[in-house]
Amino acid sequence: MRFVGSYGLPLKESDTVLPVVPMFHVNAWGLVYAAPMVGFKLVFPGAKMDGASIYELLDSENVVMAAGVPTVWNMLLKHCDEANLTMSKLKSTIIGGAAVPISMI
Repeated sequence: MRFVGSYGLPLKESDTVLPVVPMFHVNAWGLVYAAPMVGFKLVFPGAKMDGASIYELLDSENVVMAAGVPTVWNMLLKHCDEANLTMSKLKSTIIGGAAVPISMI
């Protein structure tokens, strides 16, 4: 297992990461550079930023770590709550850009 960046992210070469952040925003927090350096797979959401689309990517691509802002995760959590879904494969998230609500923690 390699630890990526100054965060010490516990990612293996076989892991999949979903950065739900613009590439111009701090270069997606360095994930677009870390991925090719250690070999983990990157999945991008494209124009579909709603909770259902993000959930589909998480589930179908076996995403274990995702990065985004609280607004994105609120949409995802709302979708999961309404559809009675769980994110069993997702192990961790990086959240930035705004304070994280206590309810999300």
